Amino acid sequence: KPDPGSIREPWNRKPAENPSPPPRKTMVGKKPDAPFLDNRKQRPSHNSGYQCPECSYPLLNEASVNTPCPNCGFTGAEAKAEPATPAAKTTINLGNLTFGEVSSERKISLINEVAPDMSVTVELGEFQEITLGRESLDPNNTTLAEESHIQLREEQGRWYVRNLSATRATFVQAAVYQPLTEGIQLILGNRRFRFSAGPSNPSPSGDKKSTIPFGQYATSEHAITLIDETNGSARHFDQPPIELNRANIDPSELSISGKLHARIEQRQGQWMIVDQSSNRATFVQVQHEMPLPDKTRLLLGNRVFRFEIG
Repeated sequence: KPDPGSIREPWNRKPAENPSPPPRKTMVGKKPDAPFLDNRKQRPSHNSGYQCPECSYPLLNEASVNTPCPNCGFTGAEAKAEPATPAAKTTINLGNLTFGEVSSERKISLINEVAPDMSVTVELGEFQEITLGRESLDPNNTTLAEESHIQLREEQGRWYVRNLSATRATFVQAAVYQPLTEGIQLILGNRRFRFSAGPSNPSPSGDKKSTIPFGQYATSEHAITLIDETNGSARHFDQPPIELNRANIDPSELSISGKLHARIEQRQGQWMIVDQSSNRATFVQVQHEMPLPDKTRLLLGNRVFRFEIG
């Protein structure tokens, strides 16, 4: 049994004999070491809605000079630094732009619209013209001339196309106004017509209600005739500008635009045609050498190619 004199009750102990509790005062600069505090998204805020931006310590008020973070001393002054002044947006002159090295390669391409993998790209080198035939364009396409179908030629940066085939099956898209000459052929949709603007023919005598024989039209200098190359039927137009569409060409042909497919006008005594359809299916036969702008479509035989420079 212990000596009663050696046992001291808590209220009889001297201050030095009382065990001191761990200090509760927050130590400035010390970071929390609780595991869950490693993930800032999981750190509690004691429902105050504030956390120290520096150490994510939960705060009762937003960190400021008057209420610094008790954990790390953050006051918020560091985050309020003056924003950098944006650089002035000056206009860049064309001469200041760098486009990289200019390629010395000279090439043209004919992009096969149906089978892109069969497209043709030709390295020109120092040559200014190139001749293409069936073997290089479409080996199994018998509508193309076997040896030479077209010739492409460059002169002072401009390209020209010339038909070399005996069937004259080379057409250029009428994306811009193209001239029409007597006997030239047109492709409207997938129908082929021959253009005629010959001299006026006298009207047949007799009953006005009788059928007019083929080739006899009361034409004027402002009239044209489109002759169907398939069945020989003719369509007569005499009030320019002439607007061609499905109704006045072939109501059953869906490849011809229903509203406006092409427009034919007379300019300074020259008949001109331009495509107006959404499917861009108006082509003019290449009778003589014709200019060939970039991105123009060519109908070679029964295949459409897109001409591209470079």
